[in-house]
Amino acid sequence: MLAGQWQNYKVENLNLAQAQALRTAWAHLSAHATEPAGYNAPELILPLMQHLQGATLRAVRHGPDLLLAVPLAESKLYTKSWPTSLTASGLPHVSAELAESAVQCFLAGQSKPILLKAIPEEASFLKALKKQSAHFQIIESWKRAALQPSGTYEDWLQNNFDHKRRKEFKRLRNRLAEQGDLKLAVLNPPDDAQPYIDDLLALEAAGWKGTKGTAIAAHKGNTQALLESLNALHKNGKLRFWTLKLNGKPIASLFAIVEGDQ
Repeated sequence: MLAGQWQNYKVENLNLAQAQALRTAWAHLSAHATEPAGYNAPELILPLMQHLQGATLRAVRHGPDLLLAVPLAESKLYTKSWPTSLTASGLPHVSAELAESAVQCFLAGQSKPILLKAIPEEASFLKALKKQSAHFQIIESWKRAALQPSGTYEDWLQNNFDHKRRKEFKRLRNRLAEQGDLKLAVLNPPDDAQPYIDDLLALEAAGWKGTKGTAIAAHKGNTQALLESLNALHKNGKLRFWTLKLNGKPIASLFAIVEGDQ
């Protein structure tokens, strides 16, 4: 980083109102980041900050531009990733154009140790941390299941499942269809996402998570945050949703957040 530019870089801890004021800059950052970080998309994080609380947004700014954004929580001894039941990754959005400067400022603005969780080992952000931090250490690592297909779904199915298993999938689907009218509902851009979200919440609450009290619908804050975030993601073209129905009743539901090529 050039010494003359240092004064133009700011590291800030932003509350909800301040973070909301940066929504446009944050959306631009997410579209021009070093790598997709959908779990920290503003459409998801802002509702979570509002309804769950406990976090501020750590932001690195260069004039009007946002170079890095990540929600963090504070404890007496250290700063840490903000854990929620709706986010599975702590990977922040970092400017692809000024990644090294952004990470350097991020670390320079930290007054105590920082513990970051669920950062993919191949992430550019992690590599920049290793390069910029004099006291970097990985405390724990693990392998998380991930699907990285290429080509069409049909190609992926053909290449990863043998004939016997594909035949068994078809048999099971046919057996299920024998019980009634089996249809897959797919959320399209002009559709209302609310019925899909309602079905998801009801299905989860009717299963073992509902029995144990860990379903999203059992917690008002989680429910409201999910409703707002999924509708916002859908509005911006970042949501995919599938609901399998038998005789008009949902029996399975799945959604995905889309950012970049992930």
